[in-house]
Amino acid sequence: MSKNNSLLTITGTQPVLMNEVSSMIDAYIPAETCAFSEFTFDNQNASPVMAYVMGDLTAKHAYNLKILKDQGCQFLLVFAEHLTVPAMCDLLRSHVDDVVLTPLRHCDCERLQDSILPLLGKDSVRVDAPSPAPVDMLSSQNVINFEEIIQLIEQHFCAKLSLQRIARELNLSPSRISHLFKDVCGMGFRHYLTYRRLEEAETLLIDPKASITSVAFGLGFSSPSHFCRAFKDSFGLTPKAYMSGNRHFQVDEAFNRYQHLRLTILPEISRLASQTVPPTRMQLKSVG
Repeated sequence: MSKNNSLLTITGTQPVLMNEVSSMIDAYIPAETCAFSEFTFDNQNASPVMAYVMGDLTAKHAYNLKILKDQGCQFLLVFAEHLTVPAMCDLLRSHVDDVVLTPLRHCDCERLQDSILPLLGKDSVRVDAPSPAPVDMLSSQNVINFEEIIQLIEQHFCAKLSLQRIARELNLSPSRISHLFKDVCGMGFRHYLTYRRLEEAETLLIDPKASITSVAFGLGFSSPSHFCRAFKDSFGLTPKAYMSGNRHFQVDEAFNRYQHLRLTILPEISRLASQTVPPTRMQLKSVG
C-alpha cells in the first residue's frame, strides 16, 4: 500500500465491490484501493482518511471497522450495497463517521467532495452547479406538512393507514399529500409505506422466534403471500431465505431510492421543520 495521505484509501474484503466504488468516485475524489489484509496480517497503520466497502453489515465487517479505527484512521467512511436505517444509525454511533449506499449518485459524490477533500488537503471544485435538492424547493408550510406526515407514518406504519385517514387527521387533502410524496420522495405514499414495513421486517425476521405469518400481519400486510411477494420483489430473496441467514441481496432500484431518501432527505426535512413546528404534534387518535 502506498502511504499517500492525499488519497482516499478504499479497503474491504470484497475486491470487486472495492473496484466498483473506486471507479464511481474517481472523478470526484482521488482514491486508491488496498486489501484489508494489509492492516491485519501486515500490521500496517491505517491512513487518516479511509473508506470501507461492504455488501451488508455483519459481525465480521463491524470488527474490521473497529480495527481500522484502532490502527489510526481518523475519518472512516462506509460504502454499503445494502443497510437498514437502524443499522446505519448503529454504525454512525460506533466507529463510523459517514455512511453512503451504493450505487453512488451524483449528489452523494458532491457531498463527499465537500466533506473529504478538505481532510485530504484539497479544495472542493465542482464543474457543474449542483441541482437543488427536492427539499430546497419546498415552501416552509410544505416542509412542516411533510414532516407531520412522516411522523404519523413512523408512529403507525403497522396500522391500516391510508391517504384519506392521514388527510383527515392533518386537515389536508389526499391529493396534496400524494403530490408532496411524489415531489419529495419520487414515489407514491403507498410505496413508501410498503418499504417502511419491509425495512422493519428485516429487523423482525432476525428473531429466531419470529414467523413469516406473524411478521406479515403484524406489519399490516393483507396476507403472508402479499408480504413474501413484496419482500422478494424488493430484496431479491424470500423471507424464508433471509431467516436462514442468506444475505445475498439484489435490492430493487425503488427500494434503493427509498433508502437514500431515509438517509439524506428526511433528516433534512426534520431539521427544517423543527425550526417552525410547535412542540405538540398532531397524532392519529386511533388506528385500527
